Amino acid sequence: MQISDFDDKQIRTFVKRWFRKNPIKRDAFLQEFAKPEHRGLRELARTPLLLTLLCLVFSDNMTFGQRRADIYIDALHALLRKWDTSRNIRRDEIYRDLSPVRKHQLFARIAAETFEQGDYFFPQAELERKILRYIRNLPR
Repeated sequence: MQISDFDDKQIRTFVKRWFRKNPIKRDAFLQEFAKPEHRGLRELARTPLLLTLLCLVFSDNMTFGQRRADIYIDALHALLRKWDTSRNIRRDEIYRDLSPVRKHQLFARIAAETFEQGDYFFPQAELERKILRYIRNLPR
């Protein structure tokens, strides 16, 4: 299965729907997005997942990062802040000390370890062990 890239019309439709409750942000996004210096972003936006990240970042910051890496970091931070609250989830006590920065560090460590070991797919139980090991080693 392959997902087709968005064309310009589909991008505009997606953005309008994303910001449907906030026309000020919608208009600001479209205006900023159209600037010549954001040509690279318009190419990224052809991929639905990356367009989602752009909308998420702009929704939080009202601007785009200068580099792709900045956009990915901003998107990750926005997701880490909003994930639980948007779903009315209260985490167990053990997770309460995990600030967005700590979660980012946790995910970076797991990604690095698994990449170095060539473990691109692993059981949930292994992931839980890695998370628990990280949490146990946090300074108190």
